[in-house]
Parts: sequence; structure tokens; C-alpha cells
Amino acid sequence: MDASWAGGDRAEDMALRLKYAGWPAPGAIEHEAAALLDAIVAQTAPGDRAFVLATYTAMLDLRAELQRRGAVGAFWEG
Repeated sequence: MDASWAGGDRAEDMALRLKYAGWPAPGAIEHEAAALLDAIVAQTAPGDRAFVLATYTAMLDLRAELQRRGAVGAFWEG
């Protein structure tokens, strides 16, 4: 099943853009990276993939949250 989520400071703008692009209505619209990640995990089946399209700043915020949760290492670690 296709799903979408919108996050960040302009989450509502992204949700509107997804609507006009023909994507499903977002399963969640969240402003904080932690809340967005929680929504994605809650609405994604184990083994499914989730693709993130983010600005550079949003990617840093999301990656920091993933690191805090132990899902990725520090950015500069090899």
C-alpha cells in the first residue's frame, strides 16, 4: 500500500504538493523529526521500505533523530 507523510516547518505545504501530484493523503503531518519518524514506523509494515525526500536541513534533523535512536552511526564515522 502506498503511503505518504509530510514533515518539517512547512509540512502543510508539502502535503498540498503531494495532493496535487496525485499521492495519497499523508498518513501524518508532523513538524518534529521524532514525531514524523514515529508516524512512519507506526504506519509501515516490517520489511517495507520508506523513502524520504528532504531538504538538506530536514535530512540533518531526521538523521540526528535516527542516530539518537541507534539506527545509524555518527555522520563522520567510517
